[in-house]
Amino acid sequence: INGFNGADGATGPTGADGATGPAGADGINGLNGADGATGPTGADGATGPAGADGINGMNGADGATGATGVTGPTGADGMNGLDGVAGADGATGPTGATGPTGNDGINGTDGADGATGATGPTGADGMNGLDGVAGADGATGATGNDGINGTDGADGATGATGATGVTGPTGADGVNGLDGVAGADGATGATGATGPTGNDGINGTDGADGATGATGADGALNAWSLTGQAGTTPGTNYIGTSDNQDLVIATNGTEAIRVTAAGDVGIGCSSPSSKLSVSGNVTVEGDINASGLITASQAVTCSSDERFKKDIVTLSNALNNVMKISGVTYFWKVNEFPDRNFNDKKQIGFIAQKLEKVYPEMVFTDKDGYKSVDYAKLTAVLVEAMKEQQKMIDKQLVDLKILKGDVDFLKDQIKRLDR
Repeated sequence: INGFNGADGATGPTGADGATGPAGADGINGLNGADGATGPTGADGATGPAGADGINGMNGADGATGATGVTGPTGADGMNGLDGVAGADGATGPTGATGPTGNDGINGTDGADGATGATGPTGADGMNGLDGVAGADGATGATGNDGINGTDGADGATGATGATGVTGPTGADGVNGLDGVAGADGATGATGATGPTGNDGINGTDGADGATGATGADGALNAWSLTGQAGTTPGTNYIGTSDNQDLVIATNGTEAIRVTAAGDVGIGCSSPSSKLSVSGNVTVEGDINASGLITASQAVTCSSDERFKKDIVTLSNALNNVMKISGVTYFWKVNEFPDRNFNDKKQIGFIAQKLEKVYPEMVFTDKDGYKSVDYAKLTAVLVEAMKEQQKMIDKQLVDLKILKGDVDFLKDQIKRLDR
């Protein structure tokens, strides 16, 4: 049995204070104050006199004039017509070739540059600006290390341990007091040794089972299978929200598609402003049918790289073909074709069936037999038609020039007869 603990020994004397640690390093210098305002710029020195202009070089000699071309032969005079009218002169002979242009004369030597004027005196220095405000003091340096602790005093001698007293027997449990009245706590007796654990009591009879609760709704009715869903009712079964909130579809934790509460769809954009807003490139493998405008901020283009093409042939007889087609005005049959969303405004264009007889490459027929026109292809036809027309105009201009010469000749002959 353990005896009582002996009394603590006397505390030893406190050791002497350790030596003071070295002073901490100086703090970092504060920032320099702002520079003072720059003084006014001194007045510009007077401009030195301009140097004299150099002497102009001599003009080079004029090149020799080219020889005059040979005059063409004069056409034979036509026979005098009846009643004094002179026959038309023969066609004017071709103009002789223009002689070669003489070489340019040699450029004269450039005059010497004038002497540079003296530099004007330097303006006086401006006044020094005011000194900037002194920067704030630097941060205080770190505190030096603590001095070495003095030597601990020697511990007092430990007293002898008393013998441990005998553990008393565990007292019998007292009689339970009346219910509800708590007796005053008695002094806590010494803790007796822990008795052996008693055997488990006999389990009581199980209570009767409670009534079975109502069967909850089948969760599968509101769940969507990852392998597809069958037996759905449109308008009743759907994927989406039942309140006034947007529906967001995300991949890898990032929003990819958003359907707003107003029904607008955004792909790559979280604030769609129309029924379909797409931020990024779109690839369509098929037809696009639009009953309204298609607006582009840059351009709507068709592939036209030469590297994609073969069997290239320039259009011919374009002007004649243009004369075979007719531009018309018309109105859409709005009531007969409501699913086409035609408008009731006056239109300008071609009749596809008639255009197809001249240029079938411009006309397309859909699966229902309705035809459409690629108006952009007409540009190439019009370009070639204009070129053919210009050639005709150029030839007519030449013919008119010849006719004008003939008229001028006849007028001259008439004047001679009048003399």
